[in-house]
Amino acid sequence: MRNSPPAGRFRLLVRTRPLLAFFTLTYLLELTALIPQVSYKLGLVGMTESVWYITIAVCSPAVAALIVQWLAESNLRICRIYGLWSGLLFGITLGPALIIFSTFIVPALIAVKAPLHSVDWHALLSTSSYHCQYSGQYYLLVVGPILEEPGWRGFALPRLQERFGPVQASLLLGLLWAGWHFPTFLMSDWTAAQIFNYFVVVLGMSVLITFGANLSRFNIVVAIIMHAACNTRGCLLEKLTAHAQESTHSPLIWVVSSLLVPAAIVLATRGRLGARQTTAFVGQD
Repeated sequence: MRNSPPAGRFRLLVRTRPLLAFFTLTYLLELTALIPQVSYKLGLVGMTESVWYITIAVCSPAVAALIVQWLAESNLRICRIYGLWSGLLFGITLGPALIIFSTFIVPALIAVKAPLHSVDWHALLSTSSYHCQYSGQYYLLVVGPILEEPGWRGFALPRLQERFGPVQASLLLGLLWAGWHFPTFLMSDWTAAQIFNYFVVVLGMSVLITFGANLSRFNIVVAIIMHAACNTRGCLLEKLTAHAQESTHSPLIWVVSSLLVPAAIVLATRGRLGARQTTAFVGQD
């Protein structure tokens, strides 16, 4: 019996371990794109900084999902952009509202003194509050979620949820999603405390996006909108509390308070997070 060629063995591995293949390839593609920029930031090489390296890295989840989907199933259906209009409308209204309430309003109410008087509630209605510079380019606030979510919540989440359940899938994906940003931590000179806080907040956001994805039956538009809302967190919090005085231990409160709504949703749904009995993969109805 002749041995299978390396290409055949690799394809078999992808078919039997699609999630492992997806996350490995996502990280490899991102690191390949960002190593030049990280080296530049660390002073190891002389070059000009370019947003195109970051843009290419942001594409890595979607590109990895497309490659794995093609090798495993010979099609490119990595995410769903159709479904019941009721689920879509419910998701795009409730989803961003949950993000804003959980990661902006609740922390602002808890982490400042006399919050009802000192929080600038008008900032919620001002479009300028949602304009935030991300990696030197405003457009990545929206383009980033569009390029990332077909991989994270389109390809990976349904399979993770099928295997581990909604809550564990959300936490695992949240860890891998946050870890995927590690090269940008090096480029931004983040401290260990900042990185820890970021991981905690992302875990909460991941639970919320899973809830929105399940409510819309994994319509990728909902995940994209919720992700885009997450990206405005720092800017909107700054505008909400611009004239407020922070309370004692506010740095810890900012982080912990962002977990209150996700935890409440987990308890209220008994860990289902809006999921049905079975998780339909992309391309199935």
